[in-house]
Amino acid sequence: MTPSRWDWLDHEPPPAATAVRPALERADSASPPSTPSGFLTGAHPHARALFHLRQFDACVDFLESSDPDGLAPADRWLLGCALGRTGRTRQALAALRAAERDLPGEPELRASRLSAELALGLPAVGERDAPGALRTLSGAAFWRAAQLEFRADRCSAAALAFLAAGDCFSQEAVAGDWVESRVACYIGGAVAELCSEFPDNARSAYTRLLARVPLKGRACGELARAIHELAGDLAAADEAERLLAVAPLKQLVDRATVTVGFYVPPIPPAVAWLFPLESS
Repeated sequence: MTPSRWDWLDHEPPPAATAVRPALERADSASPPSTPSGFLTGAHPHARALFHLRQFDACVDFLESSDPDGLAPADRWLLGCALGRTGRTRQALAALRAAERDLPGEPELRASRLSAELALGLPAVGERDAPGALRTLSGAAFWRAAQLEFRADRCSAAALAFLAAGDCFSQEAVAGDWVESRVACYIGGAVAELCSEFPDNARSAYTRLLARVPLKGRACGELARAIHELAGDLAAADEAERLLAVAPLKQLVDRATVTVGFYVPPIPPAVAWLFPLESS
């Protein structure tokens, strides 16, 4: 089995811009967006300077050489981000959770913590009405929760969670390919509906998708349309026939993974879906 993203439709490798690490690197090289107002306010000036100069190891060393139990919440936030940028995600999560206990109202801090949980494969809870990056990462958290429901054969609950994931993704909230994000949520939800006691809902879901997402010329859109057409073909089928026809799609959703890069404000969070398929 080899990871693939929509290429079973067009037989072309995915562009580099859709991968998680290149997405982060592209955001670094581009003109940086404005820093969120609460990000690192009050952190030690020297540590903050090291961080902005991309001397992340030196930033970690400086902060950890201070009394780690006496760090201010902003310094813990900065330490967590520096640890995350050096690949020490588990240590970053511990620092971010400690900072969040004293800064519970900072959505950017919660977003970094959520990205670390998702990157480590830990249970993660999304926030449906969250702003900005936290909303994007919440979509990934809802998607994972939906997949767990789907694997447990709680298909109606999975469909609702996939819908919640889709609601978190929009052109305003997501950097990069927000269309692919929405389609990935639709695919999960539609397949879950086809496996549930309410299979007709899969057809109406496609209508809602078309009303919000431009799919023309998209390989992922072709898959979405194919699932919609299959739902129509199975409208009069009995349950056994329907589940047999949907089995390959069920495996597709079951084996899919959502990959999340560690989030450091103000760089947009990187989220990508991988669908392992039989290699030709």
